[in-house]
Amino acid sequence: MTSAGEAGTTVTDFDAHAVRMLPFHQRYMSGNRACRLWAAMARTLDIEWIVPQHGPSFRGKAMVKRFIDWVDGLQCGLDLLTPNHYRVPPARVMSD
Repeated sequence: MTSAGEAGTTVTDFDAHAVRMLPFHQRYMSGNRACRLWAAMARTLDIEWIVPQHGPSFRGKAMVKRFIDWVDGLQCGLDLLTPNHYRVPPARVMSD
């Protein structure tokens, strides 16, 4: 079992699986632009099956399209940073 599901299987319920993929992709994808560029490139290919390194695969044109569309709309990486990530921490009061 991997963090994204059981290896060697295929995704049958995309929506349920997307919930499991989201935390990993938000952390490890560099940013929205990279995802959009990848999705645009992937749409130019005739893909029957996406087999990720970890977790179940996406088999069949409809499931592949769902995955590419999901990546295209993913909010991730540096684009999730806000000013709250870059604040000076409050001063700590030292006690004797």
